[in-house]
Amino acid sequence: MINPFLLHPQERLDNWKTFRKSLHDQPELTQLEAVAAYWANAPILKIAYDPEAPEAWPTIWEMVNAGEWCRNSIAIGMEATLRVSGWHPDRLELLLVNDREISDMMLLVRVDSTWAMNHEWGVLKPYPTGNVATIRRYCWKGQGYAFRN
Repeated sequence: MINPFLLHPQERLDNWKTFRKSLHDQPELTQLEAVAAYWANAPILKIAYDPEAPEAWPTIWEMVNAGEWCRNSIAIGMEATLRVSGWHPDRLELLLVNDREISDMMLLVRVDSTWAMNHEWGVLKPYPTGNVATIRRYCWKGQGYAFRN
């Protein structure tokens, strides 16, 4: 199987669209697992976007076209994939967290206040409750991401 993130930009966009459509008939838990696995293929090259400046993030279509992925932009890609596939934005949050257990800061996707995506690579897990401190919370508001209290 070819890594979809290594395709030409238009092919990458077409593949992402096909992937999103493939989610529709799946149970929700299967969709979450599929999204985590799909985005685990994205090659991490550099810090692509500032996780504390959502107003500067390009649209998901621009991100997929550019193919510039870091751990944080992959979380944005996961959240956008679910949202564009029909998940209600109120069920999804992007959280900038400091995980003291693994000494790392990252954006996570939290689904239904229960599931975490992007905490462990390519795996859907219950949201960690240990040494994880939330720094910022973002939610989708129509045209972009907004801070959530």
